[in-house]
Amino acid sequence: LLTKKGTNGVYPPRQNYQQHSEEKIKQAGEEGEKQVAYALKWLDKKRFKVFNNLRLSDGGESQEFDSIVVGDKAIFNIETKNYIGDLTIDEEGNWYRIVNGNKTGTENPVFQVRRHHAVLDNVLEGRLPIVDLVVWANVESIIEGAANSPVKVIKVDQLTYFIENFDEGTSLSNEDINFAVKKIQTRRKLNYA
Repeated sequence: LLTKKGTNGVYPPRQNYQQHSEEKIKQAGEEGEKQVAYALKWLDKKRFKVFNNLRLSDGGESQEFDSIVVGDKAIFNIETKNYIGDLTIDEEGNWYRIVNGNKTGTENPVFQVRRHHAVLDNVLEGRLPIVDLVVWANVESIIEGAANSPVKVIKVDQLTYFIENFDEGTSLSNEDINFAVKKIQTRRKLNYA
């Protein structure tokens, strides 16, 4: 049979496999971002202004943001992760995924979130409080050790509740909210990936 058909199709060439794998990861990420955008769609539009899938620049290197929410208590900087398996964060802040009983290390997004925070803070001229969130889009996952992360980690099904009930600090004035929305709108570059 292999002589007739050749070996193509039995095992894909490694390059195609890697390309296919990267495409699947990108698709999973886009699906996670869609889930988060859908959840954010249900926020009270009188209290919250939502920006999804945008690039912002503070004059330096622009950064790609999954979502930013301008609220009446804070600005929420949201990074979305959509992976299969469960998530464990150890006491040192290392991230591990467990898939079918196999534990593997995975990238900790804290550095990425901090870069985004710095750009957003510069865009907002350091005037407004920013709350950083990593949103895990796979609701079937179990997350252990979230308290070990310096950035709050929540699942997508907890997102709107968290934002709507966030009550730290003082309320932002209408002037502050309008300032934030205007700054983000003038500094954003839409992603068309």
